[in-house]
Amino acid sequence: MMVMESILKEIDYNLLSKMVDLGEKYDVDQIIIYKMNFGDNNNPEGAVPYARWPKNTSAGHEEAITIEQFQELVQKIENNIPIKGDLEEYKNIKLLSAFKESFHNFVILSLSHRSELWGFMLFLMKSAKIRWMGDDLLTLMEHASRIAGILKNEDMIASLVKVKSDYQILRSKGIDIYFRLGSDLTIKEMDGREVGGNESIKKYIGKTILDIAVLEDEAGQLKLAEECSRVLAEHRSFKRNLLLEGNDLTWYSCQFYPVQDGEIACVAINIDDNLRSLNETRVWLEALKQAFGSMKNIVVIMGEEGTLYVSPNTFDITGITDEKIRERFPGDGTGIFDAGTTDALRGVIERYCEGSDVGGNIRGEIFLGANAYGDAEIRPRILRGGASDEKGLLMFEIEEFFIPREIERIESLIERKHGGMAGQDTYIYALGINGDIVWADENAGNMFELNAGKERQGIDAYLEIGHQEQLVKILLSPYALKRRSEIVIHRLISGKRAVDVITVSFLAYRQGVPDRVICVSKKMVMDQSTLGHDQEMLIENISSEIRWIMDLELCFTYISPSVEHILGYSRDEAMREGLGKALSEKSDEELGRHLSAGLGAAKKNKPWSKVVSVEYSTASGEKLKGKMTINLAYRNDKPVSFVGVAEFARKQAGKIPGRTKR
Repeated sequence: MMVMESILKEIDYNLLSKMVDLGEKYDVDQIIIYKMNFGDNNNPEGAVPYARWPKNTSAGHEEAITIEQFQELVQKIENNIPIKGDLEEYKNIKLLSAFKESFHNFVILSLSHRSELWGFMLFLMKSAKIRWMGDDLLTLMEHASRIAGILKNEDMIASLVKVKSDYQILRSKGIDIYFRLGSDLTIKEMDGREVGGNESIKKYIGKTILDIAVLEDEAGQLKLAEECSRVLAEHRSFKRNLLLEGNDLTWYSCQFYPVQDGEIACVAINIDDNLRSLNETRVWLEALKQAFGSMKNIVVIMGEEGTLYVSPNTFDITGITDEKIRERFPGDGTGIFDAGTTDALRGVIERYCEGSDVGGNIRGEIFLGANAYGDAEIRPRILRGGASDEKGLLMFEIEEFFIPREIERIESLIERKHGGMAGQDTYIYALGINGDIVWADENAGNMFELNAGKERQGIDAYLEIGHQEQLVKILLSPYALKRRSEIVIHRLISGKRAVDVITVSFLAYRQGVPDRVICVSKKMVMDQSTLGHDQEMLIENISSEIRWIMDLELCFTYISPSVEHILGYSRDEAMREGLGKALSEKSDEELGRHLSAGLGAAKKNKPWSKVVSVEYSTASGEKLKGKMTINLAYRNDKPVSFVGVAEFARKQAGKIPGRTKR
């Protein structure tokens, strides 16, 4: 059980590190983690000390405590409500009375992971004054959530260790190879479901990760070495895809993270089905290099045997997964192109297979979602590399064009999400990378007084004071994110005129280069205060969206009926247990972080919105990916709730099975 014991030690080390960081940062004198004990009916029956910092402290309870010793606190702990105060005031609670001789104040935070209570943390301070308020408390709750995840992981592995071998555990967790690297990057240990017997391991022990990784050149090796050095120097992890030498050349997703004794752990997951190694490694590396050279464009790579690679950004643009496109490119049910464009691409593929010239660029139409098509330029080219690869590989680079139809699509999006609030008037304008207005249509020109000869200014000159920085950042976000901005509600001000609008921006390209950001603003016909509080707006049972409202206590007040046919959970169940139950661990943690940021914005009375990628598990166990848009909603100029829309591709959502009958 060498590998699992190493992992458990690493978990303990990470847990202690987090306790040390919290103790030193917040001037805490003692931290105790208690693990809750539950009875057959899942009711708490007591708790037991699980970990302490500093380790040599002995104040308080050393043994398990009964539920009677902290009964008054249990309800708040179960509901994730922080508890803080003067120990003297809580002297009748036996859990706390044991500490009142040594400490003045305390804070208790729940340890819950994915809505499941694990235990709680007790922070003890000798100081007579509690300084933890507002944002500090929210930050600590985020730390507590992460610690709960660490503890749940440790419980899972510890229980598996009792009944399974290292191999069985690693296999069940989908870990193909586990490396333990020394500070000089030499391989000291390895295991996993793809690792053979001792003879196979001996081939790797003593080699460095640089020896078995196939990299483009010396610069690539140097970069990997530098990244590993930062793991040790800065105590942080990183993740990247690596082509590793084994019996065959295979692509792995490798996560590197620091462990005890100045060493590095690497967990490698086989992704060769997604990043398929080609016969000629040099050709493949060149293809990847070119494929990721432009994150805006879709890249498809083909060989004589069929489609070898489709860039993963296809889903963001078309709503069709790269796996489905790879199976059927260029058509035959994918719906990525219109019929004429599909026929033209088939002609290019036929000429490639015959060894003829593939021809020049193709102007066609590409699917953009919601049954809408937009103009695209498709550039075919031949990639050559290895000596044995006479024909080379066929690569298509597909670029979506900015056309009036894209504006129509944005208008349709606004109408679909905020139809009751969007008026007829539309303002369309373009911003340069510095936020200057470089073009405006007639309505926007009148709004900004450009048609009257006013000198062009930055968009911030037309935004409310106090909101300018954040709004400009949202409007210009496509420059950095290579996708449309969040939907944002704000006010445009020019002279004595003010207009409330709903705005979405997207990136326009010229000859493959980001050229400007196009902003589409729809005038509002309803007061902003109604956002998120007229539930009739949210009753729509849209096949590909789940809409919800959450108060500032992070409790759901509304979830649309569509949750049942999309995720398979009843509306009552979703309201009772929250949508977090169905989220993946990563999505749940990320969403929690963003909502904490939203609460921070609410306290400062600032506009806030966010778009997050999410992954759900349906009631029948299917995985479902999508995007969630979250807006901070206002009433009478005061923030009152969060409004969210979880959006899934229509073709994806349409195939989601509902709840299995029981």
